[in-house]
Amino acid sequence: MHQSMKKYLGKTVAGAGIIAALTFGPRAYVTTQDCLRGKDIEKDISHLEQILSDTHNIEVSVWAEPPGGFDRPHHPIRTSLRSNSPYMSLKALEGLEKAMKLYPKELLQKYLRKVEIVRTYKESTEDTRKQGATPLASMTFWGGMSLSAGRDEWLRYHNAVLGNIFEAKSFHHELAHLFTKDIPAEEWRAIHPDAVYNPSTWASLRSTPKGFYNIYCAHSISEDIASTVELLYDKDYQKIVSHDDILKKKAEYLKNWYSKISNEAIDEAYWTAVQNGKTTKWQE
Repeated sequence: MHQSMKKYLGKTVAGAGIIAALTFGPRAYVTTQDCLRGKDIEKDISHLEQILSDTHNIEVSVWAEPPGGFDRPHHPIRTSLRSNSPYMSLKALEGLEKAMKLYPKELLQKYLRKVEIVRTYKESTEDTRKQGATPLASMTFWGGMSLSAGRDEWLRYHNAVLGNIFEAKSFHHELAHLFTKDIPAEEWRAIHPDAVYNPSTWASLRSTPKGFYNIYCAHSISEDIASTVELLYDKDYQKIVSHDDILKKKAEYLKNWYSKISNEAIDEAYWTAVQNGKTTKWQE
């Protein structure tokens, strides 16, 4: 009885310790890393930026606010993750490195010109801004990508410690806008003729309509396509498409499209590996 009680108390104390660490520890850990290892982390950031830029022939950076700030209105409105936390910046950059490795270098070089990681940014001309939302990512017509990480969410410190601060799905989504810009709208419409798109009302939907991966798909054809690409990288892909024939047809269409633009480097074996968290053939 004594041993059982001792064992029970030990588990209780351990559990409380874990909860306390999860509640207070991550922020203190990140702050400590920034204060004690800031200069070393900055070197690691610069080194990784250079490696990714050289490897892919693409400008890669964690955006830092210019010294002294801006002397005029800047568009888009950005805040710097690098100025806020070097540790978070490094973790976000490591996440970007992992996501970029999922693509053939030749494909990225063909479409992408620049990737920058910021903490937050706002596009005053976007419908999302009018709705009071802050975009997670954006892509310019010339191939410049902005991705936000380390935003003011209560889990940001926990995610940084766990190495999950970079949102890969946003990267896949924005790349999809570049990769799929030549998909004929009529072909996509033919897969889902009953689809209703409305950039003004999509956010008011209470549930995801059939044939859509998420609510944002109802924004427009281009967002439907890019969001469906997110589905292709979802570990629950098979489970999701097994309950939605329209969504499965959209996914198959995009698989064929990615195979075409990558000269068949992205094939069914690639998707099987990605969806099961395994290494792709060019990562081996």
